[in-house]
Amino acid sequence: MIIFYGTKAVHINSAHSSTGICPSCGTQGSLVMSAYRKHTHVFWIPMFPLLKQGMVHCSNCNAEFKTKDLPEDVKREYKDFKSDSRGPLWQFAGVAIILIILGWSTLSDSMSANAEAGYIESPKSGDVYAYKSEQGYSTMKVYEVSDDSVFVIDNNEYVDKKKDAMKINNDENYTDSEEWKFGFSKADIQEMYNSGNIFEVDR
Repeated sequence: MIIFYGTKAVHINSAHSSTGICPSCGTQGSLVMSAYRKHTHVFWIPMFPLLKQGMVHCSNCNAEFKTKDLPEDVKREYKDFKSDSRGPLWQFAGVAIILIILGWSTLSDSMSANAEAGYIESPKSGDVYAYKSEQGYSTMKVYEVSDDSVFVIDNNEYVDKKKDAMKINNDENYTDSEEWKFGFSKADIQEMYNSGNIFEVDR
């Protein structure tokens, strides 16, 4: 089975203890301190670091030691060593990707909103307005614009969900019958947009 998420520890630093004596073989200067930093990953992309871990081993006899088994001077040295060890920035790759996506989405939404506001202010034939009414959600298509008015053909279909309104924006849903044609002042269209009754504009 393929695992798409999990945790992984990567080596970030190693150093010899300057004064430590191996509790196992008694060799001075043979204790090696190593630091690791764990991170979560999704689809093998590092998301963010979790915590730092470490170990001390003797390069002479290969014995490994828990912190509690070390002499006090080595404990202090090891604590400072691990605290000063910095992990790689790439362990924040997932966070960076998420922030970039959120930033782009926010910018895109802002640009879209600015574009829509311009479309409402300067309507053109062919513009499509998604709107809400008592019957549900639907669209209306602009077929003519005068100095102060906007003339639209109403869609003869409705949907229950706001997100589906533009899905019914099909030519066959607009009839040339006069009963489906309406005129609004440009001020009325602006007010409908400002109030949220018109919630999306497609050009």
